[in-house]
Amino acid sequence: MTVPGNFPAIFPLSNDDPSVPIRVNNEFITVEEGTVVLGKQESFPSFGWDNEYGSLPMFVPRFEASKYLITNAEFFDFIRSGGCCRRFSFSDRSDRDRKFWTEEGWDWRTFRNAKWPCFWVPDGPAGLHRYKLRTTFEIVPMQWKWPAVVNFHEAQAYCKWLSVTKGLHHRLLTEAEHWAIRGPQSRVDSVMHFDGPSMKQGAINLNLAYGSESAVDASSPSSLGFHDVMGNLWEWCLDHQSALPGFKIHPYYDDFTLPCFDGRHHMIMGGSFISTGDEASTFARFQFRPHFFQHCGFRVVRGSSQPTLSCMESLGPFVGTSPCCQKPSPGVDGNIYETKRMLDEYLLFHYASLNELAPYSFAPKDAWNFPQRVGIAANTAAQRYGIETKSALDLGCAVGATSFELARVFDSVLAIDLSHSFVDAGNDLVCSGRRSYLRKDEGLLFTELQAVVDPTIDRSRVRFQQGDACNLLSSIGSFDIAVLANLLCR
Repeated sequence: MTVPGNFPAIFPLSNDDPSVPIRVNNEFITVEEGTVVLGKQESFPSFGWDNEYGSLPMFVPRFEASKYLITNAEFFDFIRSGGCCRRFSFSDRSDRDRKFWTEEGWDWRTFRNAKWPCFWVPDGPAGLHRYKLRTTFEIVPMQWKWPAVVNFHEAQAYCKWLSVTKGLHHRLLTEAEHWAIRGPQSRVDSVMHFDGPSMKQGAINLNLAYGSESAVDASSPSSLGFHDVMGNLWEWCLDHQSALPGFKIHPYYDDFTLPCFDGRHHMIMGGSFISTGDEASTFARFQFRPHFFQHCGFRVVRGSSQPTLSCMESLGPFVGTSPCCQKPSPGVDGNIYETKRMLDEYLLFHYASLNELAPYSFAPKDAWNFPQRVGIAANTAAQRYGIETKSALDLGCAVGATSFELARVFDSVLAIDLSHSFVDAGNDLVCSGRRSYLRKDEGLLFTELQAVVDPTIDRSRVRFQQGDACNLLSSIGSFDIAVLANLLCR
């Protein structure tokens, strides 16, 4: 393949014998406990993708991480030991062959029949374990001190193999730990000030300083002594992609991150030699499926088995929708009226403004504000016919817009619904007067909105209670008026 004329030269090749693995002393460095802050401020003067914005302080316990990215030489030990595949039969799925792989990782390995990293090129019979290395446009002698380009499955398998070999747990970094190994946090974004040649002079392989990976000991270390915290290769992290608190879908690129809140996209951090623009930014937070190859490598953490993951800790509106983060709701049993989707739809119907509910010219706008208009009709009827206004019953109240409207006139309102989630939402509105929910716009695209009770209403007059309209308790008492609008339309 011809190398494009303007493409940067690859990192200078080693003169060492490529048949003899050359190793660096990849020692472990201790990082003391501390707090890092994930996220980028909206006022920061550069372009950013939606998942970068927000703020999430995270406490990071003490940990030990490898000084360098795992090299081709280190990964070669895993391959030669049989950790990747001791036998090459598709049908053989014994524990001896699989023990270093997750079930999904083993399925990928057998499907691809992967026996070595994707960019290693066999240089003779497989049993000899002789390899060359494929760069972007060239095939060169194996560079043992360059970092191994692997996918997440391979990185995980290596960690498990190393744990067994060393007798001590090893794992991948987390997103917060990647921030921690950079040293004291800086809000300076070097890609805004330095081009590739300038970064090369500063011994950072980023922004196309080189046209390939570089030796792991060639870069300038962070203040804590870690190399390639930015550049050379992206680093696989344990975390799945998740929203930071304050996350908003950007109207210009609404499908960039949202489809990746699925518990199947792992974070990659730090950029690679070929990363430019925002991808080379200090604040970049990218994600890929675990079987992808994306100029990614990894380093390992030793001894710490229970890391704190950003996808489990975030408080953004979309966190919890991913399988990795989601906890099953008790007592749901397939009842659609207990799902978050149905709750959000009812909150939209009851509390959205006309523009939020029907922003299109062809929408049936006469249907807007139906729950409030039912309450107004009941209040008007009570006054017209001289009905006492001590107590009202809203049976089948849903999320309570009618109930609150009744409270403008009636001293007390008992709001009953069969749905536990509806009643919980109603009680939240009684306590705080507002509640967040999501409006589904298209596919996986949502907008976060607020259900707000009119502040002129005395919310303390309303009490929400779970109950069955067809089997009411005898102790429920008597009422001056009963509203059953939602029941009747059903």
